[in-house]
Amino acid sequence: MLKVNHVIAFCFALQVHFSLAQNEKWTAEDSLKLNSDCIHTAQTFFIPGAAADYCSCYLDLFFRNHPGPGSSVSDSMLVQYSETCIVEVKNRYPGGPFIESWNEDSKASFIAGCKRTLNGSSVNAELYCPCMLEKLMKFQPDPRLVNMVEQSVLDKFASECLSTSSGK
Repeated sequence: MLKVNHVIAFCFALQVHFSLAQNEKWTAEDSLKLNSDCIHTAQTFFIPGAAADYCSCYLDLFFRNHPGPGSSVSDSMLVQYSETCIVEVKNRYPGGPFIESWNEDSKASFIAGCKRTLNGSSVNAELYCPCMLEKLMKFQPDPRLVNMVEQSVLDKFASECLSTSSGK
């Protein structure tokens, strides 16, 4: 886990130091860029859904403690944020956020993340999420790589699962 913390924190530090303008306060564009970069890096290490949860936690800590791009940021502080958020994300996923194969824990984690994403929507998550899981497991045997599945493939699966979950 320490390796993951350092990789994520290091990539984030580079993005903060080299890709953002030195303003007094973070702009909306800065926030979007940091979130996008964080998710891009984190999805390499986390199962589907966990990368976004991790980045939400990480950026919340980061922005609270560093009000602007000129704020001092140490690598050790970024690693500390990463460790805090990994613990938080671990508690949300029954099998943990780092899973290498589709086992019962990884399936439960996917379903939990899917249901959390659909919370408050009109989609029947009890039918939709298992359908998406089944299609994704067949298409991508490594759950860590599900975030890399082409959007057109995900859209096709979603359309099929929405038809099934709505009873059509």
